[in-house]
Amino acid sequence: MKRRFLLILAAILTVSFAWAAQPKKKNVKKAGAKKEVKKETKKETQKKPTKKEAKNAAGEDPYGNTIAEVDSLFYILDDEKETATITVPADPGYYVGMKEIPEVIKYKRNLYSVTEVGDGAFEGCKGLTGVKFPETIVSIGDRAFKDCSKLKTLSLPADLVSVGDEAFMNSAVRAAKLPKSVLEIGDRAFAGTPIKSASFGREMTDIPEGAFQGCKELTKVTIPESITEIEDDAFAGCQMLQSIIIPEGVKELGDRAFMGCAAMTSAKLPESLVELGDEAFAGCGSLQTINLPKGLKKIGNGALSGCKSLQQEIILGETLVLVPATISGEYVIPENVKSIAGGAFTDCNGITNIVFNSGITELVKHTFVGCNGIERLDLPKSILKVEDEAFLNCIGLKFVIVRGETKVGDEAFEGCYNLSAIVHNN
Repeated sequence: MKRRFLLILAAILTVSFAWAAQPKKKNVKKAGAKKEVKKETKKETQKKPTKKEAKNAAGEDPYGNTIAEVDSLFYILDDEKETATITVPADPGYYVGMKEIPEVIKYKRNLYSVTEVGDGAFEGCKGLTGVKFPETIVSIGDRAFKDCSKLKTLSLPADLVSVGDEAFMNSAVRAAKLPKSVLEIGDRAFAGTPIKSASFGREMTDIPEGAFQGCKELTKVTIPESITEIEDDAFAGCQMLQSIIIPEGVKELGDRAFMGCAAMTSAKLPESLVELGDEAFAGCGSLQTINLPKGLKKIGNGALSGCKSLQQEIILGETLVLVPATISGEYVIPENVKSIAGGAFTDCNGITNIVFNSGITELVKHTFVGCNGIERLDLPKSILKVEDEAFLNCIGLKFVIVRGETKVGDEAFEGCYNLSAIVHNN
């Protein structure tokens, strides 16, 4: 009995020691799990790179093309075409001083021809002073040199084909001699630059919107015969441009195309012109001579408003386009006139009375602007409609008689602060 008890006790002690000697696996797993979670949390809270940093760090663009830095310039490489496009560096102000773009670069034993300056490649590089292009460049992208405020030296390659939107906008470029090979330039390509002269490729067909808008030092423009359209604001605000000759073949002049060209004294328009946009020459206060072609079918509102130096009355077909600001006293609208263009009487301060003929049925916006000498206005039955701001800021106007069933806009006499009464006498 005693022997049996001792054997059972020995067995219990053996099992107990064996269990105590086993490693605590569950506790090790838990500790390891906590450590891994902690590590992942720390990784997630690290600062994420910017889109540009990620792109350059990855060494490829979203389309899988390699991005490489060669001799301090960044390129997108096209392995299939064996070409390279200069692209945006991680630091927007990276490019400074004079930069010479090579014709060919070598990357990992492969040769690539440099053919394009990509969108925004040098944008905002305020320390960039000049660029020397190789003859291999055929395209300059949108905003490529925008806001490069010290970029003055520029010689465009002979085989250049296209210049993108806002490519040189607000840079310091002083001349834009576009090679004969250029087929197109983008909207506002040279806007806001101190450029002094401009010429175009011989196969270009249009001068785009705002191409030279706000070029206050531009004095000379040579337009080739291939051009058929000059778009909105193309030369607006070119304050030192003294004259313009638009060649035969141009059919359209856009809205405000030459608006605010304060120094312009003469403008020669082609017989091919069929459309003159709104305010096309508005505010050209020094303009003394301009011809309106016989084939002109449409003339926009205010096309010649504010052209105070024009001395001749201008009538196109049956439309009264302009009355010289120097005319004084009573003005009788000619019998052959059936309509009056907006802006026709802008700042005619010497006119004291208007006599309408029976063919006038409508007075459009800005027909009479700032005609401060008119005190009394008599609108005949033949006038059926007076648009808003037709008599804008005619501060001398005191009394208006409306004799027919005329529809008068609520703001037809906007700014006529001395107007005391409008009498409808049907």
